[in-house]
Amino acid sequence: MVNAPKTPRGGDMASFGLAMGWGSGSASARERMATITREHLKKIGMTRGLAIAWRNFYDEVHRRNPLNPSAAGRRDLMERVIELLTGDPP
Repeated sequence: MVNAPKTPRGGDMASFGLAMGWGSGSASARERMATITREHLKKIGMTRGLAIAWRNFYDEVHRRNPLNPSAAGRRDLMERVIELLTGDPP
């Protein structure tokens, strides 16, 4: 990816996607919004602050390349994750 922003904590996008349980493309990430749970997020060590960082990352990826086939859905999924973790420290 040309001019890609840095991933949160130097994380690997593929590994992050596996941990989050999404497939490829925006539709897969949006489908995951209906099934992801707070319990799963806690199990994989997701914090509200990390979710915000990944949401911002995918928002920037989408801003730089609106035709990216996955970024918008992943950004939306991370918004859902933030909602699930609301009340947790950032």
